[in-house]
Amino acid sequence: MSLKNTARQLEFRISEPQTIPDGVLRDFEISNLTRLGLAKFLRETFAEPVQIEIPIDPEDHHVSTEADVVVAYTDSHVITELAELLIMACSEEWDV
Repeated sequence: MSLKNTARQLEFRISEPQTIPDGVLRDFEISNLTRLGLAKFLRETFAEPVQIEIPIDPEDHHVSTEADVVVAYTDSHVITELAELLIMACSEEWDV
């Protein structure tokens, strides 16, 4: 793997939103964070190609094609950029 590809993969992982683990917060806490714009709900769907055959004439000739079929999805709550900025601001040391 080239250094350029490795750098791109690292940048992608760094820029991914941070997931709030299941069970850490109660439902009303997640709802409050969402209303404040500090968290958002994501649903990611997954699909895989499926081969289907379509009859084209009475002599039983068929044409094959691929169609995408949704097979599963995952739900998650992630923190927003606003939450990241708030965390950074709260963790800075202030010289007063």
